[in-house]
Amino acid sequence: MGITLSPVTRRMTKLGGVVAATLVLLATIAGCGFNAQTLQPYTPADGVEFSIGQPNSGPVLKVRNLLIVAKPDGTGFLSGSMFVTEGTDELVGVKGQALQSDGTDAGALTVGAFTPLEIGSHALTVLVDQPAITISQANMKAGLTVELTLSFATAGDYTLRVPVIAADNPVWATVSPSAQATSES
Repeated sequence: MGITLSPVTRRMTKLGGVVAATLVLLATIAGCGFNAQTLQPYTPADGVEFSIGQPNSGPVLKVRNLLIVAKPDGTGFLSGSMFVTEGTDELVGVKGQALQSDGTDAGALTVGAFTPLEIGSHALTVLVDQPAITISQANMKAGLTVELTLSFATAGDYTLRVPVIAADNPVWATVSPSAQATSES
């Protein structure tokens, strides 16, 4: 003899199953949260990026995929792109030091002479499309980093660690600045 459930009991049992399934689904979704990796900004690039300024409160200077492409002898050039959301700015100086694998100072960088580089509003300035900003240091090796300070006329100074990429890396082997900067005395 089987047990016969009343129509009300059957509906309550089904409702309980639906409520339990809903609670499991909600717990799973709640576990994702707002810090889920898929919600974090990510730029698939070899270099680093940064912004100076606050959106909606004036101009923001944005630098993307900043890196140094270097030969084994420690000579190289700065690569990346820059733009300003409002107005213009200028890159007026670059200085820094090479870093050893443990992050300690490996010596000051020598930056070749360059003309201040105008960065336009909503116009991408690609560094390798400009006269080269050359950088050298005997200890600047691919796979390591350098600490660079970029000086901008309006945005001021910004210091960060920048990767050094091998000039013979297949992705970077064909990249070179459009022209050499002329030295000013």
